[in-house]
Parts: sequence; structure tokens; C-alpha cells
Amino acid sequence: MQDISFEAKNINPVLLDETIRQELGERAFGVSQTANEIVIHLSDEANARDLAQVYKIVEAHDATQLTNRQQEQRDRRQALKHLREENSGLFDLNIVGNERGAIRQIAKRLAQLELEIMAMRGQLGDETSS
Repeated sequence: MQDISFEAKNINPVLLDETIRQELGERAFGVSQTANEIVIHLSDEANARDLAQVYKIVEAHDATQLTNRQQEQRDRRQALKHLREENSGLFDLNIVGNERGAIRQIAKRLAQLELEIMAMRGQLGDETSS
């Protein structure tokens, strides 16, 4: 195995690893990072052209860019944050009005799940403190 070390800088290790693996395929084993350095791990089959490619990739790396998966995760976190802000109060069973049957059961279950989540987060207080 060959290791190429670089002086530590701000990186997105997941993106850097993905980019290097896309370019070098099975000749790339991964990326590791310490406080002082970034290490690119390559197979013994990696040649001088591969090493030059790694240097170019690391030099051009933009830590602010995200992988597709990271972007999807960020989008989901932002959507959840928005929904939390939009729906900050408890679910009001009165909004289902006189509905009966399945709709009422779903509404009751939703209200229960909301309270269960709040309990898991410690947002309902301690049962012994009331």
C-alpha cells in the first residue's frame, strides 16, 4: 500500500474519497485525516500518473461542495427544521372535527406519537416532579 500525505487543510473527507475513488477505481483505498495531515491510501498498483491525479484532486478540492448523499441529507434536515418551525405546537385533535373511523384513529395515533417523541427527548418533564 502507498500512502500520500498532505498538510492538513479543511476538507470534506467523504467527497474527497469519492472523487479519488471515481478517478482511480480499485487503486484507491481511502482517505484518512488527523489534525496535522490528510493521508490518501492507494494500492501498490497505483502508478505515477495516478499519484499526479491525486495531487490535482487534492489541490482542486473544495470542502464546501457536498456529495449527492450529503446534499440529500442536508435537504432532509432543512425540510425537517422547516416543518418543526411550521408545526411548533402540539397536534390538535379538534382539527379532525366530527370525523369518525380511520381518520379519527390516525389523528389519535399521530397525537400519541408526537407525545412519545417529546417524552424520548425529555421535553415532557420528569414524571416524579409533578
